[in-house]
Amino acid sequence: MFWRNKQSSNWILVFFGLIAAGIIVAIAVLIMLLFLRRPVVQESLRSIQEQGSVAVIGTSPEEVKNTYVSTIKKLREDLDAQEVSSEEVMSKTKGTLLRVRVPKELLDQHLNVFLAVQKMEAEGVTPEEKTELLRLLGELMSGDSL
Repeated sequence: MFWRNKQSSNWILVFFGLIAAGIIVAIAVLIMLLFLRRPVVQESLRSIQEQGSVAVIGTSPEEVKNTYVSTIKKLREDLDAQEVSSEEVMSKTKGTLLRVRVPKELLDQHLNVFLAVQKMEAEGVTPEEKTELLRLLGELMSGDSL
């Protein structure tokens, strides 16, 4: 009879509908995680800073220069005070030069000193070269041109 047509289930439509709903829910969860997590990260950073385990880095040029000069001065004092091997001198110097934040006006001098350190490392450090390294670090602290 024509009114009792065989009604087929639309399982394909239901299957793709469930996949689409799953994708929509997954995107909604990701968006919520991204936007709701930000305050948690900021709160954890604040708590770490309050505990004193993370130093707050100044962004003004004067603060950057003062931090730079004090870091180079400390490196120079460490190298001058201790009898260390040439490998330690080079690794400590390179690590500090790579790690420190450089003021804008000292970028060229800093690069020249770093390249000189690279050259000394390739040739090997002698006591005369260690004296030269200390002189270069002294010039970085004073801001004189090389």
